[in-house]
Amino acid sequence: MFQLYQQILNKLKFDFEWNVSLYNRNTWGGAISKTQLDTTIDDTLDGFIGRQYDDLGNIIEAGSDPISLDDIFFDPKALEDIFIINANMTPLVPIDLNANFLNGLINMPSSAFKISLKGNYNINNILVEYKQVGPEFISLGNPFLRSNTRQFILSDRISLFQKKLFLNVGFKHLDNKILSTTVNPLNTNTFYLNLNFIPGPEMPSFVVSVQSIGKNNERTKLDSVGSSIVDLREDSNASNNMIAFSVPFFSRGIKHNLTLNLGNVTNSDNLASKRSKNFFFSKTDSRTISLNLSSKFSSQLNTITQISQTKLDVPSFNDGQLIKTLYVWNNISLSSSYQIIEDTMRLQAGISLMDNKSQIRSQLVSLRAGADYRLQNSLSINVVSFLRFNYLSDNQGLDSYEKGFDMNASGVICSINYKF
Repeated sequence: MFQLYQQILNKLKFDFEWNVSLYNRNTWGGAISKTQLDTTIDDTLDGFIGRQYDDLGNIIEAGSDPISLDDIFFDPKALEDIFIINANMTPLVPIDLNANFLNGLINMPSSAFKISLKGNYNINNILVEYKQVGPEFISLGNPFLRSNTRQFILSDRISLFQKKLFLNVGFKHLDNKILSTTVNPLNTNTFYLNLNFIPGPEMPSFVVSVQSIGKNNERTKLDSVGSSIVDLREDSNASNNMIAFSVPFFSRGIKHNLTLNLGNVTNSDNLASKRSKNFFFSKTDSRTISLNLSSKFSSQLNTITQISQTKLDVPSFNDGQLIKTLYVWNNISLSSSYQIIEDTMRLQAGISLMDNKSQIRSQLVSLRAGADYRLQNSLSINVVSFLRFNYLSDNQGLDSYEKGFDMNASGVICSINYKF
């Protein structure tokens, strides 16, 4: 039994990462002095940072004790050659002053950390992870990093039938409750199940994905804006389902791969029975279907043909009644690539037609042609030219749109890629 526990523990991996950011948008004014820190949060020069007074001069008790200048062991002026600390720094105060010391240290608005526990076993890959990115954390390496989030993940990836069938089940919680001053935080709970069946090369495979996404902002009462009553409560559920089949086959010496994708997103309001009849539920339902055929005629010529349809049920008001307007996009496209010089130069071309059915009936035709040229292993040049034409066939009486044929866009894009 002891050996079994030891084997389980030996395959567990614990990771911890912690980062903090101090970002200054304007350093021209230089660093602030230690004395000037006294009035950065409050307007009173009393030797304390964050201490507030009422009109009679009495101290206002806050959620945390104010910071004394005597407790600050450094002078920002002394660090001016390394980092400039002034009123343009984000955050100005790294710790939430409204929280106790331990909670303020963990939930620093400019910190980001991740704790994860992974277990890699014969048929199971277990993950327990918690990560948090503060509302004032700024990453210069990843400008798209989402801030002000807390996330907890619990997942298990199970492999069966000699790793031909993979089952991934899990739960993910996401919210923005980092700061103690956050009011009506948004909670997102996601339950998911993914099934992948990959029997082997040159054999059919399929993928099934089921997701249930619930959102709640913890509001229980209606809000008033001026003389109006508004309903800002959020308690909804989205069901996101997808299934895909992929079938490789040969025909007349040509290698093909046919893929069928089906997906739909359905939204429901859990508070529908408690809301006013005039409440506008803005979630849009969607249904998609696509058929892709990838063909390899030779080592030089490859083509991809795609046919797809997307339907959206967009909610709107009509004479005080909530209705859903159907928007339909049909698309067919063909793209090809031809290699004229092995591993050096490749030609590309494509054409697509999109048909939009709504109040405005229109078609969009796109033409594309270009080439890739590799100068050396790490340097390549890509040139692409394109033309887009729009044809409006029916405006259903909307005078602001004129029927006819029009050029939508045209251009040439040249890019140079270098791999370091």
